[in-house]
Parts: sequence; structure tokens; C-alpha cells
Amino acid sequence: MRHHVGVSSVRYTIGALSTKTGLTPHTIRAWERRYAALSPNRSDANQREYGDAELERLKLLKRVTDQGNTISKVAQLSIEELKRLAQPEPTDSFVESPTQEDGSLLKAAEQAMMELDSAELLRTLERGTALLGITGMLEQIVLPLLERVGWRWSEGTASVSEEHLATVVIRTYLDRLRASIMPGANAPRIVVTTPAKQHHEIGAMIVAITVASLGWHVTYLGPSLPSEEIADAVRRSRAQAVALSIVYPNNDPDLDAELRAIRTNLGARMPIIVGGRAAAGYAEALFEIGARVINRLSDLEPALRTWA
Repeated sequence: MRHHVGVSSVRYTIGALSTKTGLTPHTIRAWERRYAALSPNRSDANQREYGDAELERLKLLKRVTDQGNTISKVAQLSIEELKRLAQPEPTDSFVESPTQEDGSLLKAAEQAMMELDSAELLRTLERGTALLGITGMLEQIVLPLLERVGWRWSEGTASVSEEHLATVVIRTYLDRLRASIMPGANAPRIVVTTPAKQHHEIGAMIVAITVASLGWHVTYLGPSLPSEEIADAVRRSRAQAVALSIVYPNNDPDLDAELRAIRTNLGARMPIIVGGRAAAGYAEALFEIGARVINRLSDLEPALRTWA
């Protein structure tokens, strides 16, 4: 499918596209080569020429992938389809449409956050776990709530105190929940963390809880761990896999090299799972290191079953 939308007199280098979109040159090349997301014109010297059409398309692709959509699913959409998908509606790629019961719990959680009522937010999470189970609570309450916080923050309608309260309460509850899940004596082992300079850890905590609920022994190491420390933890814990969360930013100029260092330090055969809304920004490096990218919590179980 070709994506030419017209010819513009403006021509951009790939570096200029990177600056204007927030995507790394590696990501732009990967999206073009592997997913045919762009079809730039060629100059008389056979050089790629990116115009306003490609710039608009990349901005929309970044927006919809930041929302949690995978590049493989959206790369071939038209500009009009991308614009519709990029409408600012609370959503998350992990989450199915909530049922009425789920929706009422989510509404209660959001109301408690807006009223800075940490006790009520905690009670809502507990009710959600009792009614929906661990995975249901994560998919139908925690992830949508965090998505709504993100949207309200971007629109300037969420206060710093609301965002901080939601983060603290959710982190505290998830940490307590994770500690309550006891694996069997012969459970397979996995290390869960975020790479260096990836400081947002709730995504990693959600993965750790989900994996633990599937019967794995989880060594959870928190956020921002250098590659050599990840490898050391894998050796010392006798782990059979590593899971990494990449949430923000999606254009860290040092992370591609850090991901390659993780693979080098772990060796060629250690399975690496990667998830998070910013993972698409490092598609080329993730492909190079043979990481398995997870876009939904439900994708974890079949991936882990392969290695257990």
C-alpha cells in the first residue's frame, strides 16, 4: 500500500523528521523498511525525499503508538483512519471495553483520584480484585485509570497532586499484591525490571504481578537497572527469562545501545520480553536483539509457556 498524499515543495532530512516528530532516525527507518509505513519520493540522485505528507503521517503514527497501538497494526492505515484513531479518547491496548460493572469501578477510582481520596481509591482497587480477579483488576481499572490520567495531564485538566496520588496508591497496592503471590517450589524464574534511565515502574509492576499469577517466581528489581546488573541478577536468581518495561521516553538516544548491551551480557539464548507504550520507539534495536514484544497482558501467557 502506497502512502503518497501529494507532493510538497518542502523536503526534510531524516534528522529533521526526527526533530519534528520525536521519533528516532532508527525508528523512522525501521517503520519504513519493515512495515512500509512511509513511501517517500526519490530524488534524481535516488535519495529519499520526505515531505509534509510523510511528516503528518509520522506525527499521527507516533500519537497512535503512544496510545498503545502497535506499529504493525497501524502502519498501513490511511491518514483519515489514523486521524480517527488518534482522537483523544481514554483507551489502552491492553484493555477490552469494560462491562457495566467494570465501568462503575473505574468511574469510582477516577472520582476518588479527583477528590484526592487515597483511602477510597485503595478500597476501589481491593473491590476490583475481589470482583474481577487480579488480571481483570489490572486490565479494567488500573490500566484505564493510568491512561485517563495521562490524557487529562496532556490536556492540562489533571493536577500534579492527582497524578501523584494515583501513582502512589497504585504503586503501593501493586507492591502489596505482588508480595502476596507465592510461587511453587519448582516454579520457573523470571527477572522483571526496566532498562537504565527508564524510571516509570508501574508497567513493570503490572507485568511482575501478571507473571507471578501465572505461576512464575518473579525477581522484581524496580526501575532503571543497567545492563550488567540485569545480567548479574539473572545469573544469581537462575532466571529463565527477562521481562523489560519501556514506557517513557520513546526517543532516548542511549537506549538502543543499552538494549544491545543487555543482549550481549545475557548471551544469545536468554529470552527477553519487552512491553510498554514506548517500546515501538526502539523497534529496530528490539528486533536486532531478538526480543519478543508484548502488546497485551493476555500475550504474556503463551510467550511464557514456550520457556517454562
